[in-house]
Amino acid sequence: MHGNLPSSYTWYKTYGHLLSRTLHPQVQRAHQALEIARLDTEKARAGHLPTVDLIGSVSRARTQADSRSASLGLQLNLSLYAGEAIQNRIQETLHLQDKARNDLDAAHRGAALATRQLWGTVQAGRAQIEALEAAESSSRLALEATQMGYSVGVRVNLDVLNAQTQLYATQRDLARARYDLLLNSLRLRQAAGLLEPGDLQPVQALLMR
Repeated sequence: MHGNLPSSYTWYKTYGHLLSRTLHPQVQRAHQALEIARLDTEKARAGHLPTVDLIGSVSRARTQADSRSASLGLQLNLSLYAGEAIQNRIQETLHLQDKARNDLDAAHRGAALATRQLWGTVQAGRAQIEALEAAESSSRLALEATQMGYSVGVRVNLDVLNAQTQLYATQRDLARARYDLLLNSLRLRQAAGLLEPGDLQPVQALLMR
């Protein structure tokens, strides 16, 4: 009975590591840091380039005619040679850009590794639940058989209690396995960058039972 379990995550096996390389929050932050470093490098390289400014002014003469005048023009600025300052700044930003690129690669690898590991954990959890569901059915049948044997006198009360204990222990383990599967499924979606508020509803429904 899997009606209360999350939907299949088979597609993670093919696409999960690709999603994590683009959607994981740490990967996105690393992407942004690399873009900022790249822009800083471009800014540093533009330090020795000429610039053009738009200049405008308005003046008013307080005379009997109360006249006004306005002017608008372009100003070309040519920077003098700034020694090694610009080149040093360019080298600094290039080093920072290399570091940001390495951080991005590390974020890619970490997100992909976490997705693969959690994928295996989720698959193992689903297999465990199937085994425990089969064990629950067997324990329930064993309890019914023991109760029937007790009613006809071939079983004692202790046998019934032992059968009940076995059934309850299996049901406890099954509930715990289902809860663990839900949590690991959420962790898997987080690793792939797909976690949304609505994904918490299955956990809330399970806890409300």
